[in-house]
Amino acid sequence: MTGAAQRRILFILFVVSLLALPVLGQVDRATVNGRVTDATGGVVPGVEVIATNQNTGVQTTSVTNDLGLYTLSNLPIGSYSIKFSLTGFKTMERTGIGLVIAQVARVDVVLETGEISETVTVSANAELINKDNALVSTVMQSETITDLPLSFAGGRSVENFAYAVTPAVEGDNWTSYIGGGPAFSKEVLIDGISATSQIQGHIGESSPTMEAVQEFKVQTSGMSAEYGHTSGGVFNFALKSGTNDIHGSGFYYTRNEALNANTWMNNWRLSRNPNDFRSERARDRQNLYGGSLGGPVYIPKIYDGRNRTFIFGAFEQFNQERLQLGDMNVTVPLPEFLEGDFSKLLTTTELGKDALGRPVYQGAIYDPKTLHQVDGKWVSDPFPGNIIPKARFSQVSNKIVDLFKKHYTPLVPGLLTN
Repeated sequence: MTGAAQRRILFILFVVSLLALPVLGQVDRATVNGRVTDATGGVVPGVEVIATNQNTGVQTTSVTNDLGLYTLSNLPIGSYSIKFSLTGFKTMERTGIGLVIAQVARVDVVLETGEISETVTVSANAELINKDNALVSTVMQSETITDLPLSFAGGRSVENFAYAVTPAVEGDNWTSYIGGGPAFSKEVLIDGISATSQIQGHIGESSPTMEAVQEFKVQTSGMSAEYGHTSGGVFNFALKSGTNDIHGSGFYYTRNEALNANTWMNNWRLSRNPNDFRSERARDRQNLYGGSLGGPVYIPKIYDGRNRTFIFGAFEQFNQERLQLGDMNVTVPLPEFLEGDFSKLLTTTELGKDALGRPVYQGAIYDPKTLHQVDGKWVSDPFPGNIIPKARFSQVSNKIVDLFKKHYTPLVPGLLTN
């Protein structure tokens, strides 16, 4: 085989490999299918079916086959109207059809004989019943979530709602359990793309802003083969899109210790010493702000993207500064400890003898500068009276001691939990 022939074969194989690239399923889209019949129950082939997104004006078309069946696939979530038309029949229009993430909706219609210019409109605001798969899921709409009186401590997270309202979902955004499955087994999809990059099913630090989420669907069981890469459930996010109208939002939440009631512990300190500066409210400041904006891409006299091209963006920022008192289950040094006096730790309980035959007492502190060997064994001398001279404190230690003297003095008597 000549070199030119080899190059041609390699080129052909390269082109074939490009054509054979896998196509990911539109797991964040919806599908509508159904059957079109006439008044006698006979199937009607050749009917033009047009689904129109009410927000963007984008249309998706299909035609019924010889069995009167049609399928409208890869539909972005939202509200739709579907029009059925064929010469010799009145045009049928179904409106108010709401589609959610990964939904397979069935819309069957019966066409009446008449002029195609005549239109019969049927409003379908009621939720469509899923008859085409066994998917068990819970859907949360954007307006339902954002209109709730939420606590924004730690930032807003749509995912947290799954653990509060979805059956068979337990845990938190770190360790979640779906339908009895193990932790770190779920899949997280954002607009159909896996959001898991390191720890399976965890996106706590990269969760999409609530302002950008149109729908959040928790799929717990009955998933189709396109979700076969997960052994748990699926958290499915669908982000908002721009529409033919310009829409935006803005928000700001704040928390400040000046608006808080004082704590019981601070009030207790104040009762003991009216001049105790520690009775002031601890610093507790949280700020959450952001917004969103979307609409058609429009460049005057150059391009009008209505019904075709859209843009949307969202931003959310959370800042926190908290200096809170911990629980009363910790120990801080006594004032004399900070001066090097540890005599209260020294006991008369003898634990044994050192290499020189001297007793070793519980709580004794030994001087590392006196460390030496006796008959191959290391020994050192205790600090007299269990007191470390302040001259032995390093500059770093002195700075730490000053912090403890100012901010971490004991509240109650005792060596422990004081």
